[in-house]
Amino acid sequence: MKNTAKVEIFGQVYTIKGDADPEYITELANYVDLQMKEVSKKHPNSSISKVSILAALGIANEVFKLKEKERNNNQILEEKTKVLVEMLNKEVGIT
Repeated sequence: MKNTAKVEIFGQVYTIKGDADPEYITELANYVDLQMKEVSKKHPNSSISKVSILAALGIANEVFKLKEKERNNNQILEEKTKVLVEMLNKEVGIT
């Protein structure tokens, strides 16, 4: 079932349909709106397309950094798990 949310992004109203909860869709739209407003403050004479591209690049940068952090955390978790398994195996006599 498709959900519908009416949102406003950078002064334009959009009707968004998707599988996600309308509150979540609205939250996403509010985040995009905020990012576009922040970019617009830094580049006040830019076109809406330039503001959109710069905001999208900023959001993509955040996503890439979070994915890298997740990969690093997973690697650390795997290493610690391996050490713990080795320690447990040693304690119970499994090698």
